[in-house]
Amino acid sequence: MSIFLGFMAALLWGIHDFFVRIVTRQIHIYTAIVIVFFASSLLLLALIWSADVSLEIKSGGIMLGCLSGMTFAAATVALYNAFALGPVRVVASIIGAYPIFSVILAFLQGANIRLEQMLAVLAVIIGVSFVASGSDKSYQQQGQPKAILWSVIACLAFSVCFHLGQAAATLAHILALNLIVRSSALIILLIFGFFKLNFQNLNLKILPYLVFLAILDTLALALVTGAGHFRDPQYASVAASTFGMMTIILAWIFLKERLSGQQWLAVSVVFGAILFLGL
Repeated sequence: MSIFLGFMAALLWGIHDFFVRIVTRQIHIYTAIVIVFFASSLLLLALIWSADVSLEIKSGGIMLGCLSGMTFAAATVALYNAFALGPVRVVASIIGAYPIFSVILAFLQGANIRLEQMLAVLAVIIGVSFVASGSDKSYQQQGQPKAILWSVIACLAFSVCFHLGQAAATLAHILALNLIVRSSALIILLIFGFFKLNFQNLNLKILPYLVFLAILDTLALALVTGAGHFRDPQYASVAASTFGMMTIILAWIFLKERLSGQQWLAVSVVFGAILFLGL
């Protein structure tokens, strides 16, 4: 079940990133992130109210949720900055390696991880990186050192975020937990980036896209966090790391962007490795 949840999250994030291409051409990236996080918080509040969800949170749930939200905010900002600065082949390869740290954190907490499972995780990471590198059309080196730094920050932040969220999954209802994560992420963004916000000339036609992105992002994070209820939740993070590959496949379907035979082979290896982890 953890693999399935992670795979569905990857699909949602893949669609999310596909539409980000449209949104970021018409609005400042940081402003878009804040609006998406705000809309996500409103969506979660509406769901909690309509479903009459219990807001009871066990000891430690609020702290873990807030820490997860803080790292999610850092990861999101770092990801957008990395992709804005550096070649996709470099950025995607570094950020896509975050499952390694997720698995290491799970191992340190006593999870039983076999050698063949670790090899499957490496196959996923290498396969995703290969697909992304083959789709990179940018050869400029300007800004690459900063892109690498942002990529490393995003990689570490995503692994910690998912680990903390899964650890808190049994301490509160999934909607209540994700409201804590989202609202704390939004607060962090507003504190550290208030003066970066620019709502001037905001085209109202773009708002439906931002709300759609909020829905996708909220559902995806809830799925990865919810894997904490099931066996081997760290593999949900592994499956979710294929979101970049999902975006590339969607671009192939809708934008007719070409994928080579070697890239399709890498896609097959990635899906095969994920299926192996799910056995």
